[in-house]
Amino acid sequence: MTRVFHTFPLMVIFALTLANPGVALAQVPSWSEGILTPQLGCRYKKSAGPVRLLSVASKVRLIEQVALTTVTLRVHNSAGAASAVDLMMPVASGATIRTARASPGKDLKAALLNEEASRRAWLRASRWTSSSTFVEFYGFNQIFVPSVSLPPKATILITIQYEQILMRVDSQRLDYVLPRSESNDQIPWTLDFRVTSSKAIAAIYSPSHKLSIARNGVGTFVAKLGKRSGLEPGPIRISTLLAKEDSVSATLFTYPNEKNGGTFLFFAGVPKKTKAMKARSQRREITFVLDRSGSMRGSKLIQAKEAALQIIAGLKDGERFNVIDYSHSIDSFRGAPVIKNDKSIQAAERYLNGMKARGGTNLSDALNVALAAKPANGFLPIILFLTDGVPTLGVSEEQELLTLSKDSNQFGHRIFTIGIGFDVNAPLLNNIAVQSRAQSVFVTPGRSIELTVAKLFRQLEGPVLSSPKIEFFEASGQRSSRCSALRPSQLPDLFEGDQLIILGRYRGTKPLMVKVSGNFCGEKADFRFRFRLDSKDRRFNFVPRLWASRQIGFLIECIRRLGSAPESAEGVATVHLEELVDEVIYLSKKFGILTEYTAFLAKETTDLSKNDQLNAVARKNFIDRAIKTRSGRSAVNQELNVNAQKKQSQLNYKNWHCDKSLNRVALGGVKKFSDRAFYRRNGSWIDSRLVESPIKLSKSKVILFGSREYKELVKELSTGREQGCLSLPGDIYIKVGSDVFKIQSLTNKKE
Repeated sequence: MTRVFHTFPLMVIFALTLANPGVALAQVPSWSEGILTPQLGCRYKKSAGPVRLLSVASKVRLIEQVALTTVTLRVHNSAGAASAVDLMMPVASGATIRTARASPGKDLKAALLNEEASRRAWLRASRWTSSSTFVEFYGFNQIFVPSVSLPPKATILITIQYEQILMRVDSQRLDYVLPRSESNDQIPWTLDFRVTSSKAIAAIYSPSHKLSIARNGVGTFVAKLGKRSGLEPGPIRISTLLAKEDSVSATLFTYPNEKNGGTFLFFAGVPKKTKAMKARSQRREITFVLDRSGSMRGSKLIQAKEAALQIIAGLKDGERFNVIDYSHSIDSFRGAPVIKNDKSIQAAERYLNGMKARGGTNLSDALNVALAAKPANGFLPIILFLTDGVPTLGVSEEQELLTLSKDSNQFGHRIFTIGIGFDVNAPLLNNIAVQSRAQSVFVTPGRSIELTVAKLFRQLEGPVLSSPKIEFFEASGQRSSRCSALRPSQLPDLFEGDQLIILGRYRGTKPLMVKVSGNFCGEKADFRFRFRLDSKDRRFNFVPRLWASRQIGFLIECIRRLGSAPESAEGVATVHLEELVDEVIYLSKKFGILTEYTAFLAKETTDLSKNDQLNAVARKNFIDRAIKTRSGRSAVNQELNVNAQKKQSQLNYKNWHCDKSLNRVALGGVKKFSDRAFYRRNGSWIDSRLVESPIKLSKSKVILFGSREYKELVKELSTGREQGCLSLPGDIYIKVGSDVFKIQSLTNKKE
């Protein structure tokens, strides 16, 4: 079956009647003691003041196309006398004020400043406070509340509620944005987002922040921002994708570059299964391959057995299963997978209870036996392969095992690998999984094997689209070669509730047809979508950064694979390694996306213009760790980082990753705004586009913060939503077009 869906440019712009008329700047009173902004806290003309913003709680109710946003500020006045501050809150265009209140039950006089008045107000606030942070919101409308009074030694709540109508994109997508600072992460935020639609919703997605998302029925989703995500900077973006009945829905985000092309993010969601879809869905055939070598003795084997029993019990009627267990020898519950029923469950339980841990680890023969089983017609074959050590019997070399798992997999088994502890060959398990369209999971000491396996199994509930494939065509129907560097290059199976996110590059501006095909609920199907590429809109500046993150993850995985051959530890393919490292360094510097191997780029003492030296340091890091380290705690930590990087779907402002001790760490010294990165050097911030040409810095044109030239530069950068970088403290070197500017802060002004 084939379905064609067309996406269209926006044809209608909704006009809103403002609840409060726009106010010219001249009508706004002079600043009170300080300026309070939810995204930035409280700023004073001189040093710090008594008013402090403690936290911000946001609640969004999106019903059909109308979004009602409630922002509650918890504010404390530490002074022994009453204080007054002016509230300035950026909002998206088209917003209207519903209410403005301060506890206990006091109505506030709020005005919605129009676009021009807002621009002037943000610049004026920056100048008045000598704080460049306010220029981040230049170009945004704002809600202005003058002289909010705070009692002495008291904490009050200030609540602002506003409404906006969201316009449909691609006829299926609604984009919601909550403006926030990219430079400030000191104020904890919470978010309670609920979307309700009379039409079915395929998925919701945030490219900016990690959300916990739950589906409450066909047309309702609830999303929350966790504590950790609440301290991440940047605007909160949430896109809602409507479902097509009994079909796949998709949309496209594009970010044009200065040349003829750009970067894209293809986002697809599968619908919640209807009864008809469930009736014809592809059923699963699960084979649990269990390590019973001597090292599994005790609680590990007990938990593994319990995990196997849970999986068997969790299968649906009519689905099939088998258990293969291995040490120095290979045994199995049955010669081939059997139908799940009461009788087979009881027999499997007796078999598992009789299992004892002893002997070595013959991983290769266990793989051969599992892969040799021909799946029943119409079933999706899934292997859950569990081990706690490196191979000690049979084939033990990493590259041979990878080749075996690929060449022997003639029936297309998905091999989900589960590594227990730190003694496993981590890259081997990861690569076995990846090349079979599956994923690897690592259970570190102290974590429950049973719970980890159960969580993985829940994710494999009901395959909706298996063996998916994406292709691109021109409007004429001819196959297109205008899309490249797709990440991921091989698509995973989609299960109920899954999202498909593909990033890549495109050339040209002509329309493009995207075809997604595969086994859709037991039937071969393809879904076609037509997208326009001629937009010059640069709002979606998260797209190139997400693509670069995934590309770096892909390159690191390629480097890790160089260590799979026994001679690679010392005699690595030098030319190939150098090409990979060169590209990692280039992308890392350009986008400010740093990993455990390239963290040294953020050090102030690192000369980013010395490419040969940078590549030499990175090459040594990759050889010592990525190539030579195959097992142990530091091998597992690398696989966790690589997997996260390859699948990254949200921005990582602080370059969070796991260190060698599996601690979560961030990297300072680099800041990211829009598609730019800035490195701290000698107290100044240097645009990544200038780090390789130090001579240009000495010839830069000096612009003083707050000057007329400064205002003109803010205006120019705001056309591409890039003005946020000017909020950095201290002097800033930036490239705009072919010009290089030095933004000199007031504190560094030379008399």
